[in-house]
Amino acid sequence: MRTIRTRVLVASVCLAVLAPCAGDASSLTSAQAASRAARFFESVGWKPNGKVSVSGPSVGNRGEEYRVSAGDLLLSIDMRSGSITYASSGRGYTKPKTSISAAKALDQAKRYAKAAGLSLAGRKADVVQPSQVVFRRYYRGHPFMDDTITMMIYSGDGSLKSLNSGKACPLPASTLANINKRDSERNCRRILTGQRLQLGRVLSQRLMIVQPNNYWGGSWLAKRGEEQGFSKLAWVIRFERLPGGGHFAEGWVDAANGRVIGGVQCK
Repeated sequence: MRTIRTRVLVASVCLAVLAPCAGDASSLTSAQAASRAARFFESVGWKPNGKVSVSGPSVGNRGEEYRVSAGDLLLSIDMRSGSITYASSGRGYTKPKTSISAAKALDQAKRYAKAAGLSLAGRKADVVQPSQVVFRRYYRGHPFMDDTITMMIYSGDGSLKSLNSGKACPLPASTLANINKRDSERNCRRILTGQRLQLGRVLSQRLMIVQPNNYWGGSWLAKRGEEQGFSKLAWVIRFERLPGGGHFAEGWVDAANGRVIGGVQCK
């Protein structure tokens, strides 16, 4: 009798461990995603103009996500946390007769972030305008390049136009900056000029946390993909491309060793 009770108890414990708890974010189903979308629509004042449809989950910026559509309304919902990582109202633009203040836009953006289940801890409002608010993640005083939450707001009434939560970036192993601003520019200009680019003045230069992409190549660099998935503190330097026309070339210089570890360009 004792043996049977023991086996029943062990089985019960195993089931309790393996079965997801009610409301556990990791157990989010398509039906729960639809319900989550409905609550978000109500919180931000969006009225669905079509049938709610759920697809997925599929891999998104922050892991597995559900896609929800309801007419013009589009959402991405994180399968584990239930947070809204992307939202678009599909509403066309009309020039407002009056505009809300930047302070009002910031208050509205914070409210929308809360409705989306997005934490603003460790973030600063880098951009605050009546029509746009960007919350950027910081670590030890340094901003992440891609880890942002961007809100597009209708400046006429403060309603939400769209929301986009950028990819979650890992913390860098170090924020040591051995390379100064001048040396990083010299290194970067040399490498980019070697790509047969004509460079003009420096348009911007700041220390940021990036994820290396080895954009500029080079056999002396890490093999492509070796450092992907890691974060580095780097000097992000944007040069004017010559001849003019608004084009630029950007290099990312590892602040620890001066190596060019990535970048981008506007051709």
